[in-house]
Amino acid sequence: MGKKIDTFSDKDELICPHCGHIEKIDDEVFEDCDLEFDDIEAECEECGKTFTVSRTVRFYFETFKKK
Repeated sequence: MGKKIDTFSDKDELICPHCGHIEKIDDEVFEDCDLEFDDIEAECEECGKTFTVSRTVRFYFETFKKK
């Protein structure tokens, strides 16, 4: 059994849980997903193995004084 790979990322990237390869996310990765944010299946471009991608969305708010 190999070393455990930390696959959490708060950047625009996916980390393969099999080999640790980091792949930048483009808009096409999630274009067919619905607003329920279902998990999707992805394939690592480095090792070719598939894995599940789960995403979480955070909202940030900023307020301004009226002019």
